[in-house]
Amino acid sequence: TNALLLQTLNNPNIELPLDHKSAIMCYGVVMSDLSVYEYLWGLYTSRNSDDLLLILRTIGCMENEEILTKFIGNYKNATGSHWLTIFRAVYANGPIGMKVTMNFLNESFDEFSVL
Repeated sequence: TNALLLQTLNNPNIELPLDHKSAIMCYGVVMSDLSVYEYLWGLYTSRNSDDLLLILRTIGCMENEEILTKFIGNYKNATGSHWLTIFRAVYANGPIGMKVTMNFLNESFDEFSVL
């Protein structure tokens, strides 16, 4: 599924149906590894696209604690208010996402207490 998703993202001639795009992307990365995360994060950081928020939500679907921890730690590199999308995407990822979010907030409390 990961390979098919990456082929789809790399092929401008393939357009996912808008009403299914979010679900297809999320399902396509659930069991992904760090290379898929790095690819998607690279798309986010190099693209000026309507899909930026979708890319962030897609990364949040990954069910890998290490990847989600890395992702939430990149909130400072997000554009504008996209940092909030990162937190929401990770937190919404069930028990793994909640654990990662709570650990991150506990470790970074001082940083957020001044916001």
